[in-house]
Amino acid sequence: MRDHFNYSSGLIFAVALSLSSHLWAVEEKNLDNLLKGKPFSNPTDITQMPADWQAKPIAYRDWGKGATLTIDADQQFYPLILPIVERYAKENHIQIKSKEGTCGTAAKDLSEKAIDIGGFCCPPAKSDRLPGLKYHTLGIEAIVVMVNLANPTNDLTYTQLQQIYQGKIVRWSEVNPAPFKTVASSFAGDDFIDSVGRLHCKQRPGHWRLLLDNEEQFSARLDNVGNIADMINQVVAKPYAIGFEELWQMERLDKLGKAKAIMINSIAATDLERLAKGEYPLYNTLSLTTWEDDATRNPQAEKLVQYVLDNMDEIARKYGIVSAQKLRAAGWIFHENELIGEPPRH
Repeated sequence: MRDHFNYSSGLIFAVALSLSSHLWAVEEKNLDNLLKGKPFSNPTDITQMPADWQAKPIAYRDWGKGATLTIDADQQFYPLILPIVERYAKENHIQIKSKEGTCGTAAKDLSEKAIDIGGFCCPPAKSDRLPGLKYHTLGIEAIVVMVNLANPTNDLTYTQLQQIYQGKIVRWSEVNPAPFKTVASSFAGDDFIDSVGRLHCKQRPGHWRLLLDNEEQFSARLDNVGNIADMINQVVAKPYAIGFEELWQMERLDKLGKAKAIMINSIAATDLERLAKGEYPLYNTLSLTTWEDDATRNPQAEKLVQYVLDNMDEIARKYGIVSAQKLRAAGWIFHENELIGEPPRH
């Protein structure tokens, strides 16, 4: 442990030459939990691009032609910010064209210089950090752990959750001996856990990596689904299932209320004060981008992003988001407008 600590300290000191020892909060590994992945990446680790790419201006695709500015935002928060974006367009008499995509489509459109603003549900990887591109964190959003309503479990420790997804805990009776509601009891040992995951954005830090660092650490029995609806449907359909997703997505897709959120370490995903303190362990990081180089800069895009930042609190409570302003007040670490570090542990 001493060697590991010295290595991490040396790494922090080296990066501090370019940022400052206070700013750099991205550990190579979390000393308190070696299974957990990095929450953020190094904001100075930029992907180098050729000079002709850097001189290239923004060129909209067909869907964006004629717009004052364009946005491609991830599906996990596009619906949240759309009303604010539309209001800004109306108030300023401009045309904003947007589309609902994924972090991957946003990254592709940015790398091809086809959009003014990209929207991400997780922190950028090095490949997302392009010359002249800036990330602006809107806030963080709790990732809720959910089970079927028949499940008597209402709380798991973070360690139990990791062990379930590793396949080290395989039956619900290992964490809660209470019988399942509405499920006919049969032979002992039939309560095998159906673990469901959605391991998206595998190259990016944060999000599900705050549970386990990489997909190899997950159990071979994991049902790795491809989209949000499949995640919810699996938990709704299978009494012994466990999954994770945004709370508002669960509420939107589970019309009959057959899934329920459970606590982690006795902390609810809806407890925004505990989330703001860094005590709730799983969350998404929501960000928008702007260009700052002369060839790509759009002043209207910069004004829109600032407008969204200024108005985040109006949607924060509804969607379970802690805004960037409140994160700063709680001690989270920022590099310019980008969140790069969790608050100090007490």
